[in-house]
Amino acid sequence: MPNPHCVQRGGQGSSLVEFEATAIVKGSPRQVVNAEDTVLTRQYQVRQLIDVAARMATDDELSDPMLSAVRKRLRKKLNKLFGEGFIHEIVFANFRRVRVPE
Repeated sequence: MPNPHCVQRGGQGSSLVEFEATAIVKGSPRQVVNAEDTVLTRQYQVRQLIDVAARMATDDELSDPMLSAVRKRLRKKLNKLFGEGFIHEIVFANFRRVRVPE
């Protein structure tokens, strides 16, 4: 289920973004199972990292069809939690952005 994130902008209004994020990982089957367990036990922390990455996005970053900067930022934050280099890529699905004028 997509998670809505409000991105505040001064003078430009705000944007509400909603998306599903999937992480592609590198590691042994045991490492992948451990990561799944970590996501379940640290679900709140993972959601907070996703929320922070979304809120930090600029208008230009949200306008990029590939969302490259947002994916990179989220990958870096999640790799701090799971271990450097473990998260190989972030894939967004059902991305939706609604601009809310001031």
